Amino acid sequence: MIFATDDLIAKRPQAVKDFLAGWYETIAWMKANKTEAVAIAAKIQNVDPAIVAGTYDVMMPVFSTDGKFNDKALAVLARSFVELGLLEKEPDMKTLYTEAFLPK
Repeated sequence: MIFATDDLIAKRPQAVKDFLAGWYETIAWMKANKTEAVAIAAKIQNVDPAIVAGTYDVMMPVFSTDGKFNDKALAVLARSFVELGLLEKEPDMKTLYTEAFLPK
């Protein structure tokens, strides 16, 4: 999940769009170029490439390539708020996030 303040969204919406476009482009590149991504991360983090490769294998499948939320997962999350006693009724999850700034 990526967050932006209401102030940033209001004052610099194009910066939000540009950041997200760059983020998803980077994730796509990393998924398509494991060897290079691991080498870069190992060098920057000063960590053994084998450790980075193992982390890559666990983490990269989790990264979204488009920023869209899964409706079924959101429904489970909404129910959990009630089941955990945090809310009396399920929230309208669509009011808690926006896809307006995602790349087309």
